[in-house]
Amino acid sequence: MMRVMPRLQKLVSSVRSGRNHCGRVVGKPYLGITSRLPVIQKYSECFRPSSGLLRPYLIIVKRQLVAPVDMHRRSLSGGFMKRNWFSGPAHDSGRSLNIVRVVLAFILATHPIYALMHPVNIRGFGHFLESHGIPLSAELAWVVMFLQAGCSVALAARRLVVPACIGHIFVLVVGIFLVHAPKWRTVGLPDGDHQPGVEFSVLLIACLLAILWAHWRKAAEQSPLPEQEAASTRRALELIRIASASILIIHPIGGLRDPAGLNDLGLYFSSIGFPFGVPLVWGAMFLQIASSLALIARRFVVPACVGHILVLVTGIWLFHAPHWFVIGPDNVVGPGKEGMEYSTLLIACFFSILLAYWPKPTQSQANTVLNSFRRLA
Repeated sequence: MMRVMPRLQKLVSSVRSGRNHCGRVVGKPYLGITSRLPVIQKYSECFRPSSGLLRPYLIIVKRQLVAPVDMHRRSLSGGFMKRNWFSGPAHDSGRSLNIVRVVLAFILATHPIYALMHPVNIRGFGHFLESHGIPLSAELAWVVMFLQAGCSVALAARRLVVPACIGHIFVLVVGIFLVHAPKWRTVGLPDGDHQPGVEFSVLLIACLLAILWAHWRKAAEQSPLPEQEAASTRRALELIRIASASILIIHPIGGLRDPAGLNDLGLYFSSIGFPFGVPLVWGAMFLQIASSLALIARRFVVPACVGHILVLVTGIWLFHAPHWFVIGPDNVVGPGKEGMEYSTLLIACFFSILLAYWPKPTQSQANTVLNSFRRLA
C-alpha cells in the first residue's frame, strides 16, 4: 500500500493536468470525469490488486476529481443561478423528501387512531360499506383501520416503505371511488355542502407516489459517491412540487369566478380588524396564482413557497384551527369540519421544496463566513 499511494497521487495530478501516464493529452482539465475515466482504467490495470484493497483508494481519487469539476462548473455556469432567487437545481432532495414522508405518515395515522379510539365510528364505516354491497363489511372496516395504522407506522419508521405506500394508495383510491368522486374541493365548500371532494386524496396519493418512486429506484441508482444524490430522489421532489402547485392553483382560479364571494370575504376581513380587507383578499388570490405558476415553471421557487406558506398559515389561524380533520372523523368517511390537516400537508410540501431550492453557498462563500467567525473568536 505504501507503493500504491504515490501512484494515486501521480494519477490525480496527471488527470487534473489533462495528460495520462504516457504524457498524452486525454482531455482538457475540469471538463468532466467521463473524459478522464480511461486514465483511471489505465492505472487500475497497472495495479491489478488480487485482494480488492485498491477499491477504496480509487473512490478517494474519484472524489478528488469530482470536487474541482463541480467547483469549476459552479463558478462558470451554475454558481450564479444557485446564488440568486430566479432558478436553480434542487439540492438535498432526500432531506426534503423525508420531511414530507414523516408529515404524511402522521396525517394518515390520525384517522385510524381516532377510529380505534372511537369504535362506534368503525361500525358506522362498516354500515357504509354494507350499503354499497361490499361483503364482510364489518370485518373489512376493522382490517382497513389496522392496515392504515400499520402502513403509517412503517412509513414513519422508514421500514417497508414501498408496501406501506402501496397499501395507503389502495385505500385512498377506493375511497375516491366510493366517497369523494366526482366532487373536487375539500375545503371552501359552498354553504350546505359538507361532503369533501377528491383534492386532498389526490395530493396524498401524489406524495405517496413520489416516496414510492424514490425508494423503489433508490437501490438501483445508488451512487458510489455519497455526495451524489439519486436521480429518483430529485424526480420525486419535482413530482411533489408540480402536484402541490397544480392542486392549489384551482382554489384562487375558482375564487376569481365568484367576485361577489371574494368581496364578502374581504368585508369579513375588514370586520375582524384587517385594513383594506377587499384588496387584501384579491391580492391573496393573485399571489396564490402567481406562486403556483412560478412553482410549476420552477422560477422564483423560494419566494413562491414563502407566499403559499403565508396564505396557508393565515387560513389555519382564521378558519381551520382548532379542528383537524377535513374528511371524517364521523363514521370515518363522514363530513369533515374543514380542519387543518390538508393545509398542514401543503405547508410541509412547500417547506420541503423551499429547503431544497434555498440558494446553496459556494465553497468560497462558506470559507469567507468561517474566516469571519475565526477573526471574531
